[in-house]
Amino acid sequence: MAAPMDANVRGRVGAGRMLEWIDESAYACAAAWSGHYCVTAYVGNVRFHQPLHVRDLVEVQARFIHTGTSSMHVSARVRSGNPRTGELNLTTECTMVLVGLDNDGDKRAVPPWVPTLSEDVALDTDAQTMVEIRARLLRPIPLEVPPLVD
Repeated sequence: MAAPMDANVRGRVGAGRMLEWIDESAYACAAAWSGHYCVTAYVGNVRFHQPLHVRDLVEVQARFIHTGTSSMHVSARVRSGNPRTGELNLTTECTMVLVGLDNDGDKRAVPPWVPTLSEDVALDTDAQTMVEIRARLLRPIPLEVPPLVD
């Protein structure tokens, strides 16, 4: 349940707190899969669908959508609602990439996740497309600084 200490000044659970829960859920998913310590390398595609209120029942789910050599791509969703009814609605969702590390803090290989269900195959394909898009977006852009004086 969302506690009063999770609330912001408006009495709602803030985005930072929800992202903390998502990060913890994604870490648990990745660490259990890899059997090693993992770090968050990327958080993106964050969507806040509706507010999450103090005293709401909160459920955070994390699932694999793709693995690379040392990376694990996780889709995370937060659902919340009235604990008396048990009805939960989608509150927040995002995509995270975590990287497995060895004892020296270097990247280490993680076991491959092989999707079998058609939905998982589609998510894996979408994740691979996003890897390519992020690579293009994050490449260095040469900046030409005009002279201050001609």
